[in-house]
Amino acid sequence: MKRFLSLLAFALASLIRRKRRSLSLGFGLLLIAFLLSAALLLHDSIRAEYERLIPGMAELSVHQLRGGRPERIAGDALKELESHPGVRSITPRVWGYLYLPPLSANLTVMAKNGDPALPTILDGTLPDNEGELTIGDRIAHSLGLRPGDSIALPGAAGFQLFTVRGVFTSDSSLLAGDLALFTEKDARSLLGYDDELYTDLAIALSAPSEANAIAARIEKLLPGARIVERSAIERAYALSFGQRAGFLAALLLPILGSFLLIAWDRLSGSSDEERYEAGVLLISGWEFRDILTFRILESSALSGIAAALGISLAYLYLFIFDAPLLADLLLGWSSLHPTFKLTPMLHGSQLLMLVAILVLPFTAISILPAFRSANVDADALLRGGR
Repeated sequence: MKRFLSLLAFALASLIRRKRRSLSLGFGLLLIAFLLSAALLLHDSIRAEYERLIPGMAELSVHQLRGGRPERIAGDALKELESHPGVRSITPRVWGYLYLPPLSANLTVMAKNGDPALPTILDGTLPDNEGELTIGDRIAHSLGLRPGDSIALPGAAGFQLFTVRGVFTSDSSLLAGDLALFTEKDARSLLGYDDELYTDLAIALSAPSEANAIAARIEKLLPGARIVERSAIERAYALSFGQRAGFLAALLLPILGSFLLIAWDRLSGSSDEERYEAGVLLISGWEFRDILTFRILESSALSGIAAALGISLAYLYLFIFDAPLLADLLLGWSSLHPTFKLTPMLHGSQLLMLVAILVLPFTAISILPAFRSANVDADALLRGGR
């Protein structure tokens, strides 16, 4: 161990002596480490956010279709299913979309009883009377609204004036960033819904494992209905964010490959100084394997330090500065895309994967150049001078 530590100390000293080469190679590797780490860590952090929200969603949601297009559904369409032991509750929901010209974006309109999980993540109050609403943080930020302010919304029967009663916190932005919550009567008025007709039915199950069996029963009761399972929504989230993060990471791999080729070219061209140094070390009593180990440790230390700095900078960029630009690429460019405080996600498996991608290839390409620089005729080299 003492021998290894001595070789490592000598390798670090060698990096300091060759500052220009060390800085150029180290900066390139640091930049790649930063970008790759940021993409992967951001993906894992967003995945943790939607995995936290998924359990609060209904296990099944049922939509009536006609001609392949969604149609409103009667609240008692699945009355026969209420007595099923696997069904805990069936909640008719009124919701839809309202286009806001000032934002060039859609507002999600929902009746207050549409999602019982929302009050648990609310900062403010829910709408208790007609003419009141509670809005998501992105809408409030984009339109400069606060509790007590008024807003006119274009409904099915013309513009209607509402008073803001509350604003959802940024912690719920992924779920409620573009949401506006109303009383059921106001939601129906804005969307042009008749009484007793709803957008869909949310079904809570006693045992989520029975989702497939309940879905099969619903298909018999409502032929042609579209049944969306919570597990399908989870897969859609994972696929959407996973594809974007994977695309960013895939773009960086050719850059990493190009950098390794440049590094190979730089490392392969052993300078006279390096060969002379190897000759001096051999004359001083060093063995061939010691010089080879020292050269490999030199490359490993350089790549390890650059990777550690890159990962650390990525951590600060994501979880201190909230990942400007990169978060937009993964979350979308909509004016109402969600904003939330990213939860730090850094596991041992992630670090091992990043080390394998960043440090091991750089160390591997240094083995042959290290072998060449260590394999010198010390006597001939020293007699010939530098």
